[in-house]
Amino acid sequence: MIKDDKIGIGLIGTGFARSTQAPAFSGCEGAELVAACSGNFSNAQASPPT
Repeated sequence: MIKDDKIGIGLIGTGFARSTQAPAFSGCEGAELVAACSGNFSNAQASPPT
């Protein structure tokens, strides 16, 4: 991987994904949260960026 390359991450669901997976991806060099999908719009908006 080239130093400036980023991998876009999309979350499907905002329960487990938001509480566990999003924080885990934030610790991964080169990972960037680019999308979140939820049946509840406000949950998707509340998903933290990485």
